[in-house]
Amino acid sequence: MSWSERYSDELEAPVPPIVPGGKFTLSAVMGGALLVIVPELIKDVMQLQGLH
Repeated sequence: MSWSERYSDELEAPVPPIVPGGKFTLSAVMGGALLVIVPELIKDVMQLQGLH
């Protein structure tokens, strides 16, 4: 990548995105993962404390 490509005002990236969908898709996947992980953590903590 040359200096002119790096510091130009073009909005389009010189390389295609690695993952399609961008930030919205990444946020949706992370949210889904949290919906699975958090209840499991809560269940495990309650079981360790004997509150089940």
